[in-house]
Amino acid sequence: MKKSTITDLPNDIRALIPESERSEAINKIITEAEAGEYHDFKNKKYVCGKMAVNELLHKTGDKRLEVIRQAVINGEYDESPDDEDKATMKKDWIEGGGTEASYKAFFGAD
Repeated sequence: MKKSTITDLPNDIRALIPESERSEAINKIITEAEAGEYHDFKNKKYVCGKMAVNELLHKTGDKRLEVIRQAVINGEYDESPDDEDKATMKKDWIEGGGTEASYKAFFGAD
């Protein structure tokens, strides 16, 4: 089962790094994760949340986070779209000039 960047990622970081040892950068990663900024479909801040969190984890310089960074790279935190995500994708598709028929043909769904 895939892990969630919204719940599992911040919890995995907390499990690795005691609160007393967390830098401001690590706390920011936790906060952004909980806000959905690294989620495949829910993020609003980054073009690609997974690339952003990978870079941010690396930039902390904390080698303990390498296991999480590698898990991100390996797809362990890749999410599938939920119903809300699918509705947003369809809305964006149509607002971007696509049709309902082309959406269905491309995504194979309503």
